[in-house]
Amino acid sequence: MLREVDDGVLLAELMNTYCDHARQQIDAIDSAARMGDGTALKTLAHDFKSASFSVGAQCVGNLCMTLEAQASQGALADASKITRELSAHYDRLLPAFEGHLRP
Repeated sequence: MLREVDDGVLLAELMNTYCDHARQQIDAIDSAARMGDGTALKTLAHDFKSASFSVGAQCVGNLCMTLEAQASQGALADASKITRELSAHYDRLLPAFEGHLRP
């Protein structure tokens, strides 16, 4: 059952959860890419894609979608490069998220 919330509390909780786990997810994606583990990369990218789209991080979500598709096809040659782009995009959008985070 959904609870009633005011003043963006739900958004703040969603953003906090995303930001609390994003760096770990990016690091896991990077590790899978460096190890050439397509199965793990596909799963990790899929999960982070969904989380990113849910908070409006479209660039991050789109890069995850690319990683997921490439991992599904076994095409991992560009995975580390894309993962670096993913990390850089996340780092750039983090300041924009700070206004929505709760202390």
